[in-house]
Amino acid sequence: IIGVALGYIGQHLVQTQVAALQRKAQQADDEPRSSSEGETTPNRRSDECIEKSTSKIKNIIMAVGPVAAMVTFGAIVVGHLEKWTVVDSVYWCVMTGTSVGYGDFAPKKRSSRWFAIFFIPISV
Repeated sequence: IIGVALGYIGQHLVQTQVAALQRKAQQADDEPRSSSEGETTPNRRSDECIEKSTSKIKNIIMAVGPVAAMVTFGAIVVGHLEKWTVVDSVYWCVMTGTSVGYGDFAPKKRSSRWFAIFFIPISV
């Protein structure tokens, strides 16, 4: 039941993003292109290139940032509670967050199990 609900939520999010991108593209097409006097074409191209690069970097950060934050947070908490090494903690977070879960690392202490109860649904 939860999987079906998450599927509908994910589908809605994707449709919303697609609609927003289409609106943004339409707005960009509708805006008149005004050239400022005194500015040369190479400078304008350079500025556009910088803006595109900055936009791409922001998109990468927005995509990778939450995942990295979740792995870092989970690794710090579980590593501290279970007294695992950094590598083991990050490994557990990635395997758990991707729902692979080989079972070679599992929380043993009561406090880390309670943390996992809330961490796993959020991270997946």
